[in-house]
Amino acid sequence: MRTGRNRRRVPSRTASRTLLPLFNCSFMKDTITIPFSIATPNTAMKPMADGTEMYWPVAARAKMPPMIADLLISAKPVEPKTDILFLPCRRVHRIILAPKNHPICTASRVSLRQLAKYPLITYDKAYEAHGQVRRAFADAGLQPNIVLTATDIGVMKTYVERGMGLAIVASIAHQPSEDRPFFVLDAAHLFAPNTVHIGLRRDAYVPSYVYTFIAMFEPALTRAKVARAAAGQ
Repeated sequence: MRTGRNRRRVPSRTASRTLLPLFNCSFMKDTITIPFSIATPNTAMKPMADGTEMYWPVAARAKMPPMIADLLISAKPVEPKTDILFLPCRRVHRIILAPKNHPICTASRVSLRQLAKYPLITYDKAYEAHGQVRRAFADAGLQPNIVLTATDIGVMKTYVERGMGLAIVASIAHQPSEDRPFFVLDAAHLFAPNTVHIGLRRDAYVPSYVYTFIAMFEPALTRAKVARAAAGQ
């Protein structure tokens, strides 16, 4: 394993706070000679044909001197990226975070029609989750009142706490020790689950310790499977 150079992983902000800590501790015990850094990705902006702008976290173009991004952990971006290989890992469902005094907290099983009555907060449009939320409402013939989108789960929670709206977020974003101000409602029956992906640069060598981390993070992604996926098999 290489030891002389810092390496960097680029997870989404949600993954860096919720999925990674347990795996990082185990990984560091086994590969203690390899220093590493966790960085949330930069946001690239690209004008779209309809005049809007598309944002998505880019590991390959993140400015990280003198470090190199070994991998990205995030939802798959809406806009395809041919230079990055995305490997599906695990599926996560949706929850709703509400202030504890909000009327929706009395619902035993929340519905889309109920949600459509209130201001909503969710992920930025660059993420697949944003489209899934809009599609669910559209399929039900409803128009969601999305008043705020963000890439940072902490930002969303702050505005929920201030009473700006209800947040539709991934279940892994819920941290019981931190989320005491909120009432949590299950929304798995309302929205399609999202898939967390590991992203690897297609033009980059994959060190052994990266294969080790991937196998710890998602045991189904063996070295052989990752190599076959990278070869387009």
